[in-house]
Amino acid sequence: MRYIILIAGIVVVLSGFWFRSQKKLTVDFAAVWGILGALLIFIGVVSPFSDWIEKIIGEMEEKVTIFCIFFLAGIFWGSLKYSRVKMQNQELAVRISLLLQENERMLSELDEKDIICRQYDGTCRGRDGTVGASKAD
Repeated sequence: MRYIILIAGIVVVLSGFWFRSQKKLTVDFAAVWGILGALLIFIGVVSPFSDWIEKIIGEMEEKVTIFCIFFLAGIFWGSLKYSRVKMQNQELAVRISLLLQENERMLSELDEKDIICRQYDGTCRGRDGTVGASKAD
């Protein structure tokens, strides 16, 4: 049981680093998984803790181990999905911000062209591209 906990801790730490380096896991989740992995490694290395866990689990060792592995895998999968949504949301916010800036720039250019058009020939060009008479007439 002690070696299973130690191996699980190493796998959790390495997978947290791997998925963070692949930018599939956010920093906050990577930190949480790193701490959890370090805790599992500590429990696996220090024999009183692993002996204490073996006493608690008792005879259902295999079933509890399988349940814990599936539970950790499910939580890890959920954090990967949440991280993906969070990163896509941030990317979408950046794109919207850039589009809004471009929209403001284009509107200011249209207003400048409209003012210049009125100054030179007295006609104004609408936003739909049609030429009409000056509104001052």
